[in-house]
Amino acid sequence: MHSPIETLLQLLSDIPMNEKNRQELMKAAQEVDAAVNEAEQGLEISSKDKTIAIQILNKTIEELKDQHQYNQQVNRDLMQQEKNLAAKNQALEAQKEKLEDTLYQLQKTQGQLINSEKMASLGQLSAGIAHEINNPITFISSGVEALNQNIEEILTVAKKYDEITAENVVQKIEEIKELKETLYYDELIEETTELLKAVESGARRTAEIVKGLRIFSRLDKDVLHIADVHELLEATLIILKDQYKYHIEIKKDYQAVRQIECYPGKLNQVFMNILSNAIHAIKGKGTINITTATKLLKNQNGQITICIQDTGEGMEKEIQEHIFEPFYTTKDVGKGTGLGLSITKDIIDKHNGTIEVKSTLGSGTSFLITLPIKQSKK
Repeated sequence: MHSPIETLLQLLSDIPMNEKNRQELMKAAQEVDAAVNEAEQGLEISSKDKTIAIQILNKTIEELKDQHQYNQQVNRDLMQQEKNLAAKNQALEAQKEKLEDTLYQLQKTQGQLINSEKMASLGQLSAGIAHEINNPITFISSGVEALNQNIEEILTVAKKYDEITAENVVQKIEEIKELKETLYYDELIEETTELLKAVESGARRTAEIVKGLRIFSRLDKDVLHIADVHELLEATLIILKDQYKYHIEIKKDYQAVRQIECYPGKLNQVFMNILSNAIHAIKGKGTINITTATKLLKNQNGQITICIQDTGEGMEKEIQEHIFEPFYTTKDVGKGTGLGLSITKDIIDKHNGTIEVKSTLGSGTSFLITLPIKQSKK
């Protein structure tokens, strides 16, 4: 049977603790054991005192046993917590990978949604665009037909000049003079000049429409380009012209720097959405004002502002608070997806810009877009 001191020393060797503290405690226990042995040999210790000393040692041993068991339980709990944390970390890593994949899919879907919305807008406008192209083409077609007839008559006169010789010069000049009078030659030349101008105008108008379609319909990848912001506005106005040309006056005041770093196709979508809403908000005669300006900031990149203001019906404050939310629309069922301004806000955010709306019911609406001239490199 072990003595209390031996038991104490055994416990001290088993209990996890700082090595220095362990050595000091074991040394103290050994000194106590030596003192007790010395007292037993050289001194008279009463049975009562010896019993009390043993009781104290036994109590200390029990407390150390309890501490040892507590420490073992703490170690077991810590190991279990470590296992739980490892499992949670593993679950978090899996969740992180899933979220990253979901984010990628959302970004991919968002890009497809923007392009789909743009193509849907072009689809809805196709009839008007076809009409816009048909007008100058018809003009050109009819003009060319009239030009052919006029040129044939002019060539008839020209051929008469080829018949002139030294012997018949007087006779032929007289014949040419009579032919010119018959063909109303002066009016014919004037009419031909006007027809050429009309054909040129029709061709120019057709080229403008085609250019507008080309600029507007391009699908951007996530690559920044230098683009002319005024050209983008003009391309959008060309696409929408059939919707506003009879009842809305467009007033433009372009003062901003023209070239900015942007995603041109996406910016076209912004202008399309805002201008379409402005056109639909004007029920009768009205005006849309488009102004651009440059803001130079100290120690920062410059900015441009684009303000599109209409004289339409305006909006209540409650509607203004929700217009950038996905699928929110005040249009009748089937006439709007509610995605236009939500996509607009996302595109402006992608450009590190801002968009603000101000509107008063019955007094029109204005959208103020602020964009950096050059995108900061991350």
